[in-house]
Amino acid sequence: NIIGLTGKAINVEKRTIESQPSETAMSTAFCRTLAWMDDREEIKGPDYLAENFLKDEAKKYLADSASRKWVIESLVSIPLYGYLMARTAYIDSIFINGLKENIPQIVFIGAGYDTRSYRFKEIIKESKIFELDAPFTQQRKIEILKNKNIQIPGSLSFVPINFKNEKPEDVLLNAGYDSSKQTLFIWEGVMYYLGEEAVDKILNSVNKIAPCNSTICFDYLTEKLESVNPAEPFLFWIESNKLESFLSKRGFRIIQHLNSNEIEKNFLTLKDGSLGVRSLNRFCFVLASVSD
Repeated sequence: NIIGLTGKAINVEKRTIESQPSETAMSTAFCRTLAWMDDREEIKGPDYLAENFLKDEAKKYLADSASRKWVIESLVSIPLYGYLMARTAYIDSIFINGLKENIPQIVFIGAGYDTRSYRFKEIIKESKIFELDAPFTQQRKIEILKNKNIQIPGSLSFVPINFKNEKPEDVLLNAGYDSSKQTLFIWEGVMYYLGEEAVDKILNSVNKIAPCNSTICFDYLTEKLESVNPAEPFLFWIESNKLESFLSKRGFRIIQHLNSNEIEKNFLTLKDGSLGVRSLNRFCFVLASVSD
C-alpha cells in the first residue's frame, strides 16, 4: 500500500484531514517525485519540488531506478502512476495558460502539496492566488516551504478551511477574494473524496462568487471504487454521460472533457507514438465555465 510509504500505520478514526496532515496529499507528492525522476523526457514529471514534502522513510524508496521501478509496479500500480503523471501535466497546462492570460484570480481548492505557484513564480504577473486547504496539511506545507527556503510569491494567500463546516465563499471573501473578477479554480484530486452534499457546496460556492466565464478544472471518478487510504475513502462518482447534465443544473458549461484514452494520447504517449505508461480507466479530466 502506497500509504505505507508516507508514515506510520494509520488509525482510521484519528487520521482524518481535520486532525492530521493528509496522507493522500503525501502519497500524491511521492508519485510526483517518482515522475520527476522518470528518464523518459517526453512524459517526465515536472515537479522538482515535491520531494521536499516527503518523510525520510519514503525517500529511501527513491534511491535508485530499480527501487523506483519496484515501487511503481508493486505499491503504486502502473495505471495510478500514469494517471497522476498525466494529471500533473494537464493541470500544469491549465495553470500556465491562466498565468499567461493574466487571469485576475486563481484558487486552489484542497491545494495539498501543490507546487505550481512556486515552480512557475517567474511568469506570475498580476494574478492573485489563493490556496484553500485543511489547516493541518496547510500548516505542514508552510513550515516545509520556509525550512527549505522555497520562495512563496507575494501574490499567494494561504486560506485554511474546514470543508465539513465552512463555506468556501465565506473563507475566500474574508481572505480578500474579489467576486467581481474572473477566476480560475483548480480542484485537483479532491472531488471523489467528498460526499455529494459537499461536492454541491463547492460547486455552489464557485457559482455564487465567480463571475460568468470564470472556469473550474477538476478530475472525477466515473464509478464506485475503493480508495487505497481507508482514512480518506472515495465518496463521490458520476457516470461520464451524466456529467454534462449534472454540471448544467449547477450553472456550469463543459469546455473540455478528457476520458482515459484521450488522457493517454495527450499526456502519456512517447515521440515514436507508443504509449509510455497506462492510465486509470475510471477517471476523467474536466474544464468547465460558470454559465450563469
